[in-house]
Amino acid sequence: MAELFYARISKVDYKKGTADVVIEERENQVVSDVPFLANVYEMPKIKDRVAVLIEYIKGDIDKGVILGPVYSNEKKPNRTGKSIFEKRFKDGTSITYNEELKLMTVEAERLKVKELNAERVVANSAKVGTLDTSGCTYKGA
Repeated sequence: MAELFYARISKVDYKKGTADVVIEERENQVVSDVPFLANVYEMPKIKDRVAVLIEYIKGDIDKGVILGPVYSNEKKPNRTGKSIFEKRFKDGTSITYNEELKLMTVEAERLKVKELNAERVVANSAKVGTLDTSGCTYKGA
């Protein structure tokens, strides 16, 4: 039978994509080498709070999976709304997409784009798409 717990990260194995977690509600029981749900590679910090699904067989832990971080008083979403997708990195870099406005914003100290093709689309004499290149440096071909 599987059971959901909220735990703290105590150790991370970056190469294996696993972590040791401490289940506080189980008298600080440590479960070692628990894999992350493989959606994106983003390793948490030590002491981060995560949701963990643990499966028991005959009362002993058989296997588990770290589902990911959870929002709490310690970690709250930066931007909210039904049409908002945001990915925020530990250094403050973020990618935000507003589906309603069809607008993607990237905030970063440095941004490398391998190839950039941009078109200015005009419909009924109104500008539909823009590419803000202020403050950019270009190398000519």
